Amino acid sequence: MKTAQRAWRCLARNPGKTLLLALVLFAASTLYLGTTVILDAATQAQETLAAKTQAKIICEATDAAQPLAATDVDRVAACAGVARVKRQLQATVTLKYGTPVTRSDSTARANSQLSLIGLDDLAGDGPFADGSYRLQEGQRDVGKDGVLVNAVLAAQNDWQIGDAITIEAAGKTLQLSICGIFSAGNEEKQSANTLALGRIENQLYASAEQVATLGDAATLVRLYAVSDEPWRLDALADELQQLFGKRAEITTAAALYEQTAAPLAQLSLVVKLLRTVAVVAAAFVTALLLTMWLRTRRREMAILLSLGAQKRTLFAQVLLEVDAVFAASACTALAVVWLLAQMWRASLAQQFGSALSLQLHFGTIAGFILAGGVLLAACMALALLPILRKHPRSLLSEMEE
Repeated sequence: MKTAQRAWRCLARNPGKTLLLALVLFAASTLYLGTTVILDAATQAQETLAAKTQAKIICEATDAAQPLAATDVDRVAACAGVARVKRQLQATVTLKYGTPVTRSDSTARANSQLSLIGLDDLAGDGPFADGSYRLQEGQRDVGKDGVLVNAVLAAQNDWQIGDAITIEAAGKTLQLSICGIFSAGNEEKQSANTLALGRIENQLYASAEQVATLGDAATLVRLYAVSDEPWRLDALADELQQLFGKRAEITTAAALYEQTAAPLAQLSLVVKLLRTVAVVAAAFVTALLLTMWLRTRRREMAILLSLGAQKRTLFAQVLLEVDAVFAASACTALAVVWLLAQMWRASLAQQFGSALSLQLHFGTIAGFILAGGVLLAACMALALLPILRKHPRSLLSEMEE
C-alpha cells in the first residue's frame, strides 16, 4: 500500500484525534494570522500618522555674523529622513503710506520700521500653527501677494480686508494686499520702551517667496525640516547640529506624533506578545497531542517495520498526515481571517471615514505556511523519533507488557 493511502486511512480511522489536532492547528493559525493583520494595520497607521503629524526639526540662526543661506536649505534637504524643507525669512521694512504702532518717543530709525516675516507654510509653521496668534477676520492663506496684519496696526491706519499696502526695503518696493487681520492677545503687555521694530503690532506675515524678492534685505532666520521618519527625529537632530555647529540652534517638534503614536506602539507590543504566546502554546500542545497519538500506534509501526517497511517511509507517512491536517486547518483559518478583515475594514471606514489596508499579503501567507510546516515537522520528529529508534521486537514486547 502506498504511503499516501496509509496516511489517509489512518486519519479516517481516528476521526476524533484528527479533529482535535485540526482544531488546535486552526485556533493557532487563526490567532497568528489575525494578529499579523493587526500588526500590519498598526504599521500602516504609524506610517500614515508620521506623514500627517508633520514632525519636524527647527533650525534657528543664532550667529548674526554667519546667517543661514540658500545652500543650507539644500544641505538639510539632502539629509536622510528629511521629506522637505520650509523656510522662514525676515526683512526690516518701512511703510510708504501709513505709520507703525509705537509707544516710545525714541527717534531711532528702528522706531519707525516694521518686521516683514515670510513663511513657506503659514498653516503648518510659526505662531499661527501653534496657536500663539489668532486670526480675527479674513483668511490665513496669503497666496502670492497677500499679507496678514495685526489688528492694532490695521485700526491705527484704518485698513480693511482687501486694502493694499506698500512697503519699502533696501531701495525695493513691494505692494501687498491685506487678506487677514490677526491678534496675539498680549499686545498691551509689551513695555512702552519697546521700539516699533520689536513690537508685535508691527509684524507683517507674507509668503517666503514674496519676502525673498527683497533680495539682500531678506534674511533666512529659520528652517523647518519636516521628517517622514519621526521615530528617528533625535538622530536627525544630532546630525543637523553637527552640520550647523554653533550657527544654529536645533530643536525638535514631534509632540503630536509622540502622543498619538504611543498607543499604537503599545498595541503592537501586546499583539506581538500574544502572537508569540500563541505560537509557543500551539507548539507545546501539538507536540503533546502527537506524542499521545503516536504512542497508541506503536504496535502498528512495529508490525510495519517487521514486514520490511523503512523508517523513513513511516516518518514520511506521519509527516504527510500532519501536513494534511495542517493544510486543511490553515486554509480554513485563512478564509476566516480574510472574512473578518473585510468586516473590520468596513467598520473602520464607517467610523473613521477611511479604511486601513487590512489584508493578508502573499509574503505573510508563504512565511506562515513555511514556518508552520517546519514547526510541525520538528514537533513530529520529537514525538516519533523515540519510537523509531527502538527495535520492532522491543516495541512489540512493550505492548505485550
